[in-house]
Amino acid sequence: PVDSSAPLHLASVLAELGRTEEAVKGYRQACRLNPVSQRAFAGLGANLLKLNRVAEALPVLERAAALSGRDPRALRSLAHGLRAD
Repeated sequence: PVDSSAPLHLASVLAELGRTEEAVKGYRQACRLNPVSQRAFAGLGANLLKLNRVAEALPVLERAAALSGRDPRALRSLAHGLRAD
């Protein structure tokens, strides 16, 4: 995979600043560059949920959970998304 660290870090900073729409774009870019990045998919899903875009967030969160090796944090995020649905 191509190095996705720059868009991933930028998206994380944007999310912390509350610039959620911009963060989503950065996380999407990171996901495209590295389709096996659990952090990128988790960040994208979390920020989509912040925007109440649950239908978009659910498959992304499922992907993050699948990539996580059953990490409890990823499963908790998926459960949060399913609850919001």
